[in-house]
Amino acid sequence: MSSPATSPAPGFRLLLLGLEANLACGIRTALPECDAWVETALPSGETTCIERLKTLKADVVLCPPGYSQLSLLVQHAQRCRYSVVVVDRDPSMPRWIDALDAGAADYTAPPFESGPLRQILRRLRATAI
Repeated sequence: MSSPATSPAPGFRLLLLGLEANLACGIRTALPECDAWVETALPSGETTCIERLKTLKADVVLCPPGYSQLSLLVQHAQRCRYSVVVVDRDPSMPRWIDALDAGAADYTAPPFESGPLRQILRRLRATAI
């Protein structure tokens, strides 16, 4: 199930997958200045998740650290050239390291501001080339 997406822009296509509503809202609020098209989806299973990624052709998937399909997403991301960014309300270093060890490209926590999100997207864009 998806929520309406913002209008497409020439920047990144982002999928907010399985995030709590307040985290997703915080990211959406900070993104207008980041040249990104955003879609929100609730996780509903491995096949549905991967199929949704194929149709969306996301550049970045943002998901919580406890997302049950995180390892699958990371494996699929490596084959299909998108990045996984873990979003968590706990900015502690051990959780950040765990996310990166699991294969996430980055980790972010609230409060969400356009500057830091823009830096993450800029870095991911530079490494995707």
